[in-house]
Amino acid sequence: MMADAGVKEVICNEDIDIIFCAENKHKPNMEYETFLNMLPKLAMEASTDAKKNKKDSLDNFIRDYLFPLYDKIKDSSEFGVDDEKIREPLDENIIMVLFSVHNVLCKIY
Repeated sequence: MMADAGVKEVICNEDIDIIFCAENKHKPNMEYETFLNMLPKLAMEASTDAKKNKKDSLDNFIRDYLFPLYDKIKDSSEFGVDDEKIREPLDENIIMVLFSVHNVLCKIY
């Protein structure tokens, strides 16, 4: 993921691996909460600012690396198509049909 996001251009593999192992306690897979805890450390490491404000570093890291990765995934996969379909407005007829069967669907579910 870090390679796809372009982070390896500013942080070497060894530093990423050290942060990963320290946060993940040498487990092969990472839980979401662990990933969230690791982000500020990666952001501080990637920061080129000498003062290294933690909040600003994290904001820049997300803006510069994670948002572009999200856009790349969205544009190159069916995820982006599904996301756009979900955002389309619903037809009034569909809303009326769903409203009329709502109670029955709730009982079935």
